[in-house]
Amino acid sequence: MNNVLILGYSDLVQRKILNALEYSKKVNSVEVASESKKILQTGKIQKTYNSYEDALINSESNIVYISLPNSMHYEYGKKSLELNKNVIIDKPAVLNRNELNKLINIAKKNNLFISQSCVFEYHKAWQKFISYKNSFDDGILSATFLIPQLNKDNIRMSKKLAGGAFNDMGIYASRSGSAFWGRNAEKISISSLTKNGLDIGFTALVSYGKNKEFLCKFGFNHEYKNNINFRSNSFFVSYDRVFSPPEDLNSFFEISKNNKKEKIEIGKDNTFNNYLKKLLDNYKAKDLESINNEFRNSMVEFLKFKKELN
Repeated sequence: MNNVLILGYSDLVQRKILNALEYSKKVNSVEVASESKKILQTGKIQKTYNSYEDALINSESNIVYISLPNSMHYEYGKKSLELNKNVIIDKPAVLNRNELNKLINIAKKNNLFISQSCVFEYHKAWQKFISYKNSFDDGILSATFLIPQLNKDNIRMSKKLAGGAFNDMGIYASRSGSAFWGRNAEKISISSLTKNGLDIGFTALVSYGKNKEFLCKFGFNHEYKNNINFRSNSFFVSYDRVFSPPEDLNSFFEISKNNKKEKIEIGKDNTFNNYLKKLLDNYKAKDLESINNEFRNSMVEFLKFKKELN
């Protein structure tokens, strides 16, 4: 059984992470540290801390989940690994290649795992969606993820805390393209929209070779839209709420083929539960290499996009 220490009492932790840990049969207890919020001690939460440093030193948990501002991910990821604790980090786990290499090296040296909780790929609808590419040699994958204007005190609007649209949403762009096509990007053309020195949106056209392309638009301060679609000469499929599907949402695909349209029901699923189960199953099987390789590969592709943006 695993004991999990959460650093940060973010909205994501309160809405998603605690529920997933509560649901998991492989998690025995949970501890939470927050330096700014009062923690509601419910379910598997057995202890709380008001200091991240005290929590790391005094907790006997074998896994640390880091849900802090982006600028703090590397610092507390490194400290956790050095204290021989496995690490899960909210997206984006790292902000540059140097951070990535250091965390991977420490995890390998201490026989630990490190993982990033970008979970949209763990929905059964996503698995069905990417299966459509097997019937076509080429086509265009398109994604749009736009959200309404954020309050100025939101951490995603803070340059100091490594906010911005790309750091918040860039992993969706880099992962959806490579996961769908099963290839790494060969050519990336990306541009950003900035306001007060902070990027609030970005658009990218990505080539994966052999006529496999990905076009995407992500950003803040827009009417909400969350969709991905795939189009070939004779086929079109569209999937809504791909990047943040609520567990009670009944997912559907809209498909056009041979001038006929249909709506296919996919159903409900819980991405965080599925992610955590796979991760802990691999950990129990001592398959640390596959966990760490998945982390490395995902981060390398994300940082490739980030380099082109800068």
